Amino acid sequence: MVISGIAVAIPSWSGEQHSPDARSLVLALSAGIAVASTGLGGQDVRLDRTGSLPWAWIRAVHALGIGMAAVTVLLALQVTTETTTLLVIGRAACGLAGLAAIGAAVFGAAFAWAVPFAWCAVAYFVPPSGDRTVEIAAWMFQPADAAPSTWMSAALLVTGLVTYATAGPRPSVLAR
Repeated sequence: MVISGIAVAIPSWSGEQHSPDARSLVLALSAGIAVASTGLGGQDVRLDRTGSLPWAWIRAVHALGIGMAAVTVLLALQVTTETTTLLVIGRAACGLAGLAAIGAAVFGAAFAWAVPFAWCAVAYFVPPSGDRTVEIAAWMFQPADAAPSTWMSAALLVTGLVTYATAGPRPSVLAR
């Protein structure tokens, strides 16, 4: 997470008045979330399911924490101070954390990174358009005032948190 944040922050530290655009910040954010998403599984998923702890809440906080940690790294590096860019980063962090949680529940923690990475890779090459379908498909790269993008991010976050909190990570093939 820190390495991708530093890579984006270096041009702004060079003394020039260069502020990275939202697209490069979202790419760094998705890289950080993809790396951290592999931690969404415990050492033994079957043992976690038998524990007496309230795992649903712990899992939900864990998934939210991944998104918050990635945003915190970018904010700590002071890559931007523009409010609209911060709103785009926050929306992207919520949606990408939800995608990582969905990935952990469906594919397991080892492959949880694939879902946010794949969506970000495809959405990066979608050309900008005023079409509502494009705003939904490429929600993470839309301007801060795009309502469909915000709703898509919120829907992914809620779906991911509910899925991951209730089902937990999928057991790995090696654990069977």
